[in-house]
Amino acid sequence: MQIIACINWAAFSCWLIWVQLYYQTYLNLTPIRTMLRVLPMFIMGLVALALVPLIIGRINIIYIVGAVLASACP
Repeated sequence: MQIIACINWAAFSCWLIWVQLYYQTYLNLTPIRTMLRVLPMFIMGLVALALVPLIIGRINIIYIVGAVLASACP
């Protein structure tokens, strides 16, 4: 599980770098405009950081795994 989390975190970090390069290089946006496009991701991360610990202990693991698998399948 920790290996999967590590790979997921590494992939997300790489994606974030490429997104910033895309915005600034190909769309010719300033760093401030790039930051404004990435800011909602930061805000939702804070919301998730606050809500997940409150909810995770009250939900059966089967529902969590099912939701994750359902969201992964198109």
